[in-house]
Amino acid sequence: MTAESPGTWFSEVAGDYDAFRPAYPPELYDLVEQTVGRLADRRVLDLGAGTGLATRALRERGARVVSADLGFGMIQLLRSQDCGREPAVVARAERLPFRAGSFDVVTSATAWHWFDGAATAAEVRRVTDGRGWLGLWWGNAELSDDVDWELAQGEVFARWDLGSHPVSADPTALARGYADVLREAGLWVARTGSIGWSRIVGVEDHVRLLGTHSIVLRLGGRRLEFLDEVRHALDPFGEIRERFVAPYVFAGLTAAPG
Repeated sequence: MTAESPGTWFSEVAGDYDAFRPAYPPELYDLVEQTVGRLADRRVLDLGAGTGLATRALRERGARVVSADLGFGMIQLLRSQDCGREPAVVARAERLPFRAGSFDVVTSATAWHWFDGAATAAEVRRVTDGRGWLGLWWGNAELSDDVDWELAQGEVFARWDLGSHPVSADPTALARGYADVLREAGLWVARTGSIGWSRIVGVEDHVRLLGTHSIVLRLGGRRLEFLDEVRHALDPFGEIRERFVAPYVFAGLTAAPG
């Protein structure tokens, strides 16, 4: 594993990624459609698609989705689920293998931070002929200092010098930061914000989720030892409520109306 090829990290845990990463809430896709229009029959490119968590939700809304990801293992799993019916390609976001004007909408779910933003924005402009939309969102853990299980987990992260895995007190800060980058690239930012949601899971499911995070994958051969320590710390809690926040930014490739 290297810092230059993060896609290979996630390919190693593609099965757990697909099984234990949280689905994004329906309200997020409602906002997508409120911003870019109905997705039915729209040509959508899902960048950094992974195993298809967002791809599947976009297709449920009638979009014609092509998935692209750097990780072969991720795309292989996505293809196996689709039985090869839908296009899914291994590709770099900064150098896409598609003709100009191939898409109406480009999305990226919990992936844009892995890309060269300026180069990818230029590719988005090319593959939409400068007339489409770009939608970015993330699924981040929301942690606080007053939840017992989160404190126990944070102590393990601290012992391993991984910090406490915090998120910003202002969940929209991430979206605003990327919105500024997109404006600098000449895009019109139509909407930013965040949506929160939660789910109740067993400790083992939560630990398997943590095992798909890049901060844990960077541990390499020590990853399982770390996860065992987290598991031991959380065992007394049984089921836990995971909380998430999805910062989002939607931008148009054309000038703002009016």
